[in-house]
Amino acid sequence: PQDNGTLEITRDLYLYFSEAVHAGSGTVRLYQSDDSLVESFDVSTFNTGGKGGGNNINGATVTLNPINNLVAGTGYYVQIDAGALL
Repeated sequence: PQDNGTLEITRDLYLYFSEAVHAGSGTVRLYQSDDSLVESFDVSTFNTGGKGGGNNINGATVTLNPINNLVAGTGYYVQIDAGALL
């Protein structure tokens, strides 16, 4: 979603960039708004080119598929290590 947008709790998270990205080295982390870590995603394990399910990179879109559904009414944010997506 856009900044401060809403998302269905059973859906994947989509990160959109202005240009194509690829996996570097590092982690993408999903936090609840109270700063508690929900899940870490190692970018070296991502699928590429939209192949398969799960976490993947396809051009300028990164898809995160959390193991558990998100909690309704809870705020979340994502942090990306420098160098994780190039």
